[in-house]
Amino acid sequence: MCNPACFTCLNPQASPGGDAKAHPMTAWQLASALRACRAQVLTVVPGFGVTPVWEALGRPMLSYHEEIACGLAHGASLAGVRSATLLKTHGLLKAANQVSSALSSGVRSGWVLLVFEDPLATSSDNILAARPFLRALNLPHLPCEDQPELVLAEAFARSERVGLPVAVVIDGRQMMSRDPDAPTPEPWTTVCPPVLPPSRDPQRHLVAPLLVPYQHEVLQARLAGQPADSVPRPELPVLPERAELRAWEPFFTAFQQHRPPFVAGDTTLSSLYGLPPFGCVDASTCLGGSLPIGLGALAAGVPEVWSLAGDFSFLSMGPLALLEAAQRNLPLKVAIFANGVAAATGGQPVNLDLLDLALAPYASRTRRLAPGQDPHPLLRATREAAGLQILVVDTRE
Repeated sequence: MCNPACFTCLNPQASPGGDAKAHPMTAWQLASALRACRAQVLTVVPGFGVTPVWEALGRPMLSYHEEIACGLAHGASLAGVRSATLLKTHGLLKAANQVSSALSSGVRSGWVLLVFEDPLATSSDNILAARPFLRALNLPHLPCEDQPELVLAEAFARSERVGLPVAVVIDGRQMMSRDPDAPTPEPWTTVCPPVLPPSRDPQRHLVAPLLVPYQHEVLQARLAGQPADSVPRPELPVLPERAELRAWEPFFTAFQQHRPPFVAGDTTLSSLYGLPPFGCVDASTCLGGSLPIGLGALAAGVPEVWSLAGDFSFLSMGPLALLEAAQRNLPLKVAIFANGVAAATGGQPVNLDLLDLALAPYASRTRRLAPGQDPHPLLRATREAAGLQILVVDTRE
């Protein structure tokens, strides 16, 4: 085990192309260690090294995209339960946007990413080592060559101690050996304890340009082993005076009165309504990240969750997240603000026909709020309807 003060641990014995250990740990041992850590929400994207562990875990539900898988696990950790994500190194690169947002916002309960390397590209596009990328991300990480019960326990404890996700790097070749003495896997079950009371900490959880300097200082403190509270907390700015924001004010005035326990946003204009005087967003992450974060909070046991997204940000990731919601049968409520403009990235036009096309499979679950229409009835109907529900808010002038 490494020094607890070291947050970017290296493992020189596991260089790409090196020999696997003569007596490697098995997939069943790693799965048993994960169960012992009582991770309540688990996301898995199959691949080299991952699949045998998935088998040993009793074949829990798979995710089809790493960014959705990581966002869901992060949302669960923000809601106060332990989570874990299993994926290959290549998949971690796909999910880097979500992971970097988690480093900015932090976690409440432990989130551990089990990253499986394929040092000889046995089943990969190319040879790709995890550690250089983890160091570039500033993502705390540990090697795991044996004793997975100790390594994973330390990873979860460290994640909760510093308030950041932690990665565990595993040579996927170790998982490919069959353990003839391993028992038949029991099905993976998720039994979530009561979630922690909602934590509304916008200075840390709203990942947005207005708060980046403070959140970066907090990250540096955490990486240095110092408490986040050692960084002076700035005064929270109020909602900026911007004409395009005022078009959304009737919706958020009504939304305040229907305020659910958890609201997820992303780095679009709607998340600015997490600022005073509205305070309508609990956590925001990268562009398009609101839906995966919301799904994670639901998976953790939060009774009602809304995800807010702009039209451009929804198109970037939302359709994939809706498939995840349907697969997991999670009753997410989604509000999509359609103004035909990617305001967060410079005002590029958004083809709203694509939004209609993406939502076509969910037509029976979709409502539309026209400009000038009273939001209260549609908000109430969306809240009271069972299962996944979508409200498209037309904010065009």
